[in-house]
Amino acid sequence: MTRKMQHKIRDPDRMKRQLIDAIGEILENQGFTGLRVNNIARHLDRDKNLVRYYFGNVQNLKKAFIMEKDYWPPFFERFKLDDLSTRTEIKQLFIDLMRENYVFFKNHKEMQKIIQWQINENL
Repeated sequence: MTRKMQHKIRDPDRMKRQLIDAIGEILENQGFTGLRVNNIARHLDRDKNLVRYYFGNVQNLKKAFIMEKDYWPPFFERFKLDDLSTRTEIKQLFIDLMRENYVFFKNHKEMQKIIQWQINENL
């Protein structure tokens, strides 16, 4: 099958996956400023209208990427206290929470860039 024919086969889940993965790759290699529709399309060698077709706009694509990478919900499921927690348990929970936070962000370059972007945008 030729490359052109492969482009014509429609697999919406695969295309969405490719678009979301492209966000991570571009973010890691070019930073947040590289996340433009034309650049995303060029990265995938696809038409820029696919972003609009599958996500409405590039902002929704970025949100889909962030929601997929969001580790907070399962994170808080693991770190729970009850009303009878002691001061020592609360202190240990906080230490574990901060330690895991550090390890997570140390190992995820794209999340580091998202945090940097959020900090810089608010300056």
